[in-house]
Amino acid sequence: MKRYRNIRRIDDASRRTYAWLVQVERRNHIITKMFSDSKYGGKRKALVAARTYRDELVATVPALNFVDYCEKKRPNNRSGVTGVSRHLVRQRSGRLIPYWYARCPTGIGKTRLVKYSASKHGERGAFELAHAARSSALRAIGDLVLFWECEKK
Repeated sequence: MKRYRNIRRIDDASRRTYAWLVQVERRNHIITKMFSDSKYGGKRKALVAARTYRDELVATVPALNFVDYCEKKRPNNRSGVTGVSRHLVRQRSGRLIPYWYARCPTGIGKTRLVKYSASKHGERGAFELAHAARSSALRAIGDLVLFWECEKK
């Protein structure tokens, strides 16, 4: 069976559910709608209705741009700023040196890692420099649209 973006088949004999499910995520909201075979007059007609709905939904609801995706908070974030983290780097002498890292996106699927020493700049200063580097990198890439939003349906 051919796969369709944001559409999947539900065949559950125990619950007597035979339908196509459309799921689209936009800006942290998941939009879901089910297209039942019995309601639409068969499997193929339900699929046509699901694809039509999905295409209209994708056309009307704005896609997540790359900068918004990069700024999306992750559950394991401890610094409070997405893409900025603190690491302890062991030197050859065995001493641990604290650094603040900034993961700076340069394009879709490409990043540059910048680090600032907390010993040299102070904890707050290194954090501020990493945050500034990440912010300027995000401003530089502008409004790239995520590659999976650009693909043909």
